Amino acid sequence: MRFLTILSSLFLFAGITLLFAFPWLVPKRPPLQDKKAYADYAVHFTLYAGSAILFFGGAVVSSAFLVRKGLLILKEEREENLRLLIEGTLSDHKKKHGGESSQS
Repeated sequence: MRFLTILSSLFLFAGITLLFAFPWLVPKRPPLQDKKAYADYAVHFTLYAGSAILFFGGAVVSSAFLVRKGLLILKEEREENLRLLIEGTLSDHKKKHGGESSQS
């Protein structure tokens, strides 16, 4: 569970850092008349946008696994608590009635 927490935090941190680094990572958009420069810009922007999508997607997926793991742990604890409650109730019932079966 610790690994998933660290992983989702790293993905989120990297994605936010990538968003703030946009002006330094992607050059200014050139005029449409310069086809070569515009094609280079399109490649830079596509790589930037794809990286951002991958980082934030990774954060979402790892967070979903983290939530799933937490729910499984809660389910196991709930089942254990129910088992202990039933055993305690049966134990109290035996103590109250002295181990005899009740007949009406």
